[in-house]
Parts: sequence; C-alpha cells; structure tokens
Amino acid sequence: MPTLGAGRCDMIVSGIYINDKRRETYDGVSYMKSATAMVTKAGSDAIKVPEDLSGKVIALEAGAYYKQERIEPLNKVLAAKGQAPVEVQEYPTQQAAYQQVLVGRVDATMTEEAEGAYRASRSDGTLQLPYIWASDFTYGIYSRRGDSDAAQIKAGLKTLKEQGFFTGIAKKYGLDPALFDVDYDR
Repeated sequence: MPTLGAGRCDMIVSGIYINDKRRETYDGVSYMKSATAMVTKAGSDAIKVPEDLSGKVIALEAGAYYKQERIEPLNKVLAAKGQAPVEVQEYPTQQAAYQQVLVGRVDATMTEEAEGAYRASRSDGTLQLPYIWASDFTYGIYSRRGDSDAAQIKAGLKTLKEQGFFTGIAKKYGLDPALFDVDYDR
C-alpha cells in the first residue's frame, strides 16, 4: 500500500481485503469473495466439519489469523462440550503447513479458499477441501484515490464477468463460481 501511495505503481492486485480503513486513502474495487478453507489429505473422511478437529493437530502458517479467528473459538466450543481441543503447530510458510499434512504429521491446515483450491487442483489428487467457512470478506484491487483507474477497473471486471472469464477460472480451480458474484460498484 505504501508503494501505491508513493506513486510507484498504479494499482495493487494481490489478494488484499477490501475494508473501510483502506478506502479512506485508496479506491478499492471488490473482485472476489474470500473464505477460510480447511485442507486435508484427499480420501480422508475423518474430518468433514470443524468439530471433527477435536483432539487432532492442525498446521497453520505462523502469523495467520486462523488461530485467533477460527481455532480459538472452536476450542471454546469443544471445551464446553467436554471435547479435546485442537492442537496447533505453526510453520513459517503455508507451503510448510501443506507438507505436514501430506506427510501425515498433522491432520489438516487452513488457508484462503482460492489458495487452497489452487493447491488442491495442483496436488495430483492428494489434497481436498472438506470444509469452507462462510465469510463476508472480499478481495480488492486498490488504486490511488481520484484517478480514473477505479472506474476502468470496474468496467474491466464487468466485461470479464460478462464474457464468462470468472466462471472459467472457477471451473479450472474447483471453486464455486458464486465467489465471483460481487458488487463491483460497492
């Protein structure tokens, strides 16, 4: 964002959430919904919903919000039911977390749905996404305030949607096409 503000680039397209705080300084156009996905080894039916993680181990990328936003609330629910908590192991990268799932050291990991779907589509059938949390977050394209870039971005996104580009992307990576049902004008 500082690079955009300094004028060293014209826009940022990098899986950054749209939020009101950023929109105080920059124009932001939503292009895709975001959600948290649980990722497990393919063929495993032991974990279908978050509560199935009770007593299991999950690998998370260090610093990701999943521990605070997903696992800690889940552990409170599990404790209230007298069930074992989810054990968290943190790794320096999401790739390292995936490796722990693949070698069987942990039972699952969490990531953004689009990232998880991409990895699963490239895993030769070794990864699956058994559960997706509902989310109100959207990814956005940011540009400097007042430039005509935001209007051009909106128009371009609408054209891509009309041409079926997003439906094709969804199909290619195993995503729900509804992820791209966002209001570009909001």
